[in-house]
Amino acid sequence: MSTNAIAKGHAAARELEQTEAAFAAVRQGLLEKAAATPITDALMREKLILSVQVLEAVKQAVQSVIDTGKVAEAIAAQFPSS
Repeated sequence: MSTNAIAKGHAAARELEQTEAAFAAVRQGLLEKAAATPITDALMREKLILSVQVLEAVKQAVQSVIDTGKVAEAIAAQFPSS
């Protein structure tokens, strides 16, 4: 693992910290819209639920960068190159 992975992990952690509320608000809004769709509009509900899934996938991708950075940092601390 490299210092680049560590830097990316730190940047992603700062970004997620700043956007966590936005992710939650968008997710809540999508779920509320899905719940309010007419029973006959299954296509719209599916699109809204798919949007929630995509939103969660983006959040998980950011979390993955954070986790990779943490692993890289732990390895660098365990095996310093000097």
